[in-house]
Amino acid sequence: MTQAPPLRRPGPGRAAKDPRRARAGALVCAPRVCPVVVADTLVHRDDGHLAEAYARALSPVLGAELTRRFALP
Repeated sequence: MTQAPPLRRPGPGRAAKDPRRARAGALVCAPRVCPVVVADTLVHRDDGHLAEAYARALSPVLGAELTRRFALP
């Protein structure tokens, strides 16, 4: 069973310069690999969209990152 890659800091580009932006790829892909399936969950619906089930599974991680960045309660 494959686990989701760890959350990484934004690399070069707009996301690194603007703390309000997060690179979505960093939440989905490892440095050189973008998995097709993680923990029996399909990751991508197509080339530009996450599968709904994976987006739902990723929401706690994204929520924690947004809370950390914006100090939300």
